Amino acid sequence: MDITKIMENEYKAADTASETNPQYKFKLLQITFKVIVLIILDTIKFFTRFFQTHQQPDKIANQLALVTGGGNGLGKALCYRLAREKCDLAIVDIDYNAAQRTANEISVEFNVKCKAYQCDISNNLAILKLKDDIESEMRSVDILVNNAGLLYVTNFMTSKIDEIQKTIQVNLTSHIMMTRTFLNRMIERQNGRILTICSLASLFTAPTLTVYCATKTGLKGFMDCLSDELYLNNYHKFIRLTSIYPDFINTRQEVSDTLDQMKHFLPRLTPEKVADEAVRGMLRKKQNVVVSELKSVFSSLKYLPKNVKKYVVTKVLNFDSFYKQD
Repeated sequence: MDITKIMENEYKAADTASETNPQYKFKLLQITFKVIVLIILDTIKFFTRFFQTHQQPDKIANQLALVTGGGNGLGKALCYRLAREKCDLAIVDIDYNAAQRTANEISVEFNVKCKAYQCDISNNLAILKLKDDIESEMRSVDILVNNAGLLYVTNFMTSKIDEIQKTIQVNLTSHIMMTRTFLNRMIERQNGRILTICSLASLFTAPTLTVYCATKTGLKGFMDCLSDELYLNNYHKFIRLTSIYPDFINTRQEVSDTLDQMKHFLPRLTPEKVADEAVRGMLRKKQNVVVSELKSVFSSLKYLPKNVKKYVVTKVLNFDSFYKQD
């Protein structure tokens, strides 16, 4: 379907005859039968994995991992964790000096190949150049870690247009374009992993995080749909997707200060803990990994009545305090 042609061509209403298909009942019966078979097979697989308590995680030694936002914070912790698995690293950051420092530290401590790359991943042309540079200077990427992100906390009605656009570009569009750019070669080589840092904000909404939640929810939808598309083409047999849903992480001081302003009392995660859970989940072929000290609390929110849930989110979790200050 060519979107450009659809926008250019005159609108044409769909044929009403196509609204009913005499074959649909038979097709529905076929689908129902297949679903039942798949449920039975998946149940067998689940219990098989459940009793395999000593199942060994995958080995990724000597594979090349690309980590966006790898110069500081969670990105840096992910680089260190992957280096412990003996991965070579392409460390990408808009701050080249930070990426270079991380590369120097890791190459000395772990004796793996590391190279720093400066790239503004909100720019698609820069992403294409990054791919060419990495493949010419190192080799094809085996593991893509989409980590770069911006935490934008503000009252939506007073938010700035350029900051909204930048948040969408970095948190959502760049992840899609990075995946689109590097996935093709993975499929050609029939080997690849994509590890994406989503957020608990894609599972639970919160005031003052309106744009941030929107981007992370979009990212979750992208990863879920991509998983379905890989399955449709049988690529799921050699391309593994893992999405990470962490709570607030102690990374930038500005973020910590903002949470302090909100009198945010929930425990904050260390980058090292999130990185460890992320890589362990990826190596065990998990599609979704929630990292939170209060996982059960957040999970129970969805079962609360609407008004009770809103009260807990705005009052108990103190999001309203920041809203009033803003």
